[in-house]
Parts: sequence; structure tokens; C-alpha cells
Amino acid sequence: MKNTLLIAPTVERGGISTWANKYLKCFASTDFRLVSIDSTAKHRGEESEKSQLKRIRGGLLDLKGLRKEVKAVIKNRRIDIMHTTTSGSLGTFRDYVLGKICKKNGLKTIMHCHYGNIPEVLNSKGLFKYFLLYTMGMYDELWILDSKTAGALKIYDKLKDKVYIMPNGIDVADSFDNRLKSFKKIAFVGSLIPSKGIFELIEAVLKIKRDDVILYIIGAGDKETNEVIKLMCKEQLGTKVQLLGKMANKDAVNFMNNIDILALPTYYKFEAFPISILEAMSRGKLVIATNRAAIPNMLTALDGSMCGILVEEKSVDAIKNAIEYCIDHPDEGNKMCEKAFQKAKESYSLDVVYKMSEERYRSLSGN
Repeated sequence: MKNTLLIAPTVERGGISTWANKYLKCFASTDFRLVSIDSTAKHRGEESEKSQLKRIRGGLLDLKGLRKEVKAVIKNRRIDIMHTTTSGSLGTFRDYVLGKICKKNGLKTIMHCHYGNIPEVLNSKGLFKYFLLYTMGMYDELWILDSKTAGALKIYDKLKDKVYIMPNGIDVADSFDNRLKSFKKIAFVGSLIPSKGIFELIEAVLKIKRDDVILYIIGAGDKETNEVIKLMCKEQLGTKVQLLGKMANKDAVNFMNNIDILALPTYYKFEAFPISILEAMSRGKLVIATNRAAIPNMLTALDGSMCGILVEEKSVDAIKNAIEYCIDHPDEGNKMCEKAFQKAKESYSLDVVYKMSEERYRSLSGN
């Protein structure tokens, strides 16, 4: 059996850690064993709470400890493949350091990119673009989440044969719940930061002239964001808009069984492959989101039609119109829900996705 060193954050703080914990728990192979190193940032804190300088200093301290741990594991265990996850930005320097270590030790390498602004970086003219390309060139394979990013990377001769689309996976029920939905119960699940479109979503729901439309907001936000939400909602907070706070991932997923629509009108710069959308699809819920990162791929049905609704970024009216369309056309909405479920089952179920990753391990190791 060959050993794959998986370097990923495992403390629950976001999408990569959710992916990593699921992967470590559920990936099963007779040929490959996962050896895990937790790369959770210990010194950087929340980005919104620290200056760029403090984040860099904290990141360097984290990298020093991670570098030492990786070297120790490589020295004391036979490692065949190093599979590292990355969220880009400042983490690219860490990816460079890890790539150098593995190259020196003759290991095969995978850079698993869990962020969605790579095309924008490659269209820029700054030095970071060239540092990213150089770092990517050190790796044997680049796993990315969407076709737009794949296209942007494949124009570079040194990278075109290294790029593989590797979606996130999800547990999917055996059958679709075909009970008709009213599309009046909407949920936002995620971090409460403005660029996730939370303010636009709240404004859109408040503009809908129906007393039976309810928006449930699940997620943690800073004091300022929560104060803005309270000011926006006024007396409708607790009725039309319900602020439920942060939930454990399991509880948030279970709550989705009670809703009709998952709304994520995001314009977050580093959006990638939102796990909340995947969870909603796996439960046959309708998704309203934006044309960002992997989202268009996710909401394209197996037959090429849409299995969700894409809206313009930062457009309150577009969100409002999408919700009202579903309410007024429930049959169409339910058809999209069924297509979303089938897409999740055929393309994103754990057995499908993990088989893809095992095949890449096998190809990379020469099995």
C-alpha cells in the first residue's frame, strides 16, 4: 500500500476543512493510505480582525512549524505522494515551500486549489501572477474545481497537461423527495460577510410583498455586520427574517431539510465550490446563486439545462425576481430541484468523486 501525505486544515473553519474531514473519514482504498498533517492556521486569526502585516507574520510562524512537521514525516515514513490543499493568496508561498521540499525528496505532488479567482489572477499584470505560475509548475498535478479555471490554466504550455477538474463530493440520498415545494422558505448558509451577498438578499426578501416568505440566516458574522442586519430588518427581524446564528455543520445541513431555496448571491473574491450549494442540491433544494467560480458548473444539469437560477451580482431586483419566479412557477422550480438532485448524485456523490481521486493517485504513482 502506498502512502499519500494529505496536508489540509482539519479544524472546522471553512470549506477546505469541511472537505478535508470528510475526505479523511470517507476515502477508502486498498492501494492508498492517507497520512494527514493539519495545516490549520494557528497564528493568523480571522482575516477581518488582523492587519495584513500581522497576518503575514502569523502565516510565517505557521509555515515554520508546518515545514518542520512535513520534513519529519517524510524522513520517518515512506511517502509516495504529497497532496496539499490551498486557498491561494498568501498561502501560495506555503505551496512553493512545500513543493520545494517534495521536489528535493523525489515525491510526486498534487496542488489542490480550493479557490476560484485563479482566472482573475492570471489576467492581472502583477508579480504575484508569475509567482503563482512558477509555483504551479513545480507540481506534478493541479486539481481545480471548475472548467473556467481549467481553461485559464491550460493556455500555458508548462501547465496544460497537469490540470484536472476535481469537484468536491457529498453524501446523496438514494432517491429524490418529490413533494412539491412552495418556495417561500429561503435560507442563507455561510459566513456573514458583505461580499457573500447577504445584505442584497435581505433587501430582496424585504421587498417581496408577501407575509409567508421567510428568510433564515445561518452563520457567524462580526458585530458590525449583525448590527447592519438588525437595522435593515427593524421590526421584521424574528418574523420575515430570522437570524439563527452559527450552527455546527451537521445541524446546518439538517436544517436544510426544512427549506425550499438556498440563496447564495455571492461576489466573494475567493469563492470556489460552495459546500452549502452542494448540500442543498443533494437534498433536492432549489439554489439561487451567481455566476462565480464553480457555481455555473454546479448548476448546469446533466442534460445541459439549468438546475438552479443564476442572478446578477449585487442586484437586489434580480434576487427578488428569482424568488418570485419560483413562487409563481412551482412546477418549473420543482423540475429544477429534481435535476439538481440528479446532478449531485451522478457527478458529486462521494463514491464518484473519490474514485476520480484514487485514479489520479494511481496514475501519478505509476500503479
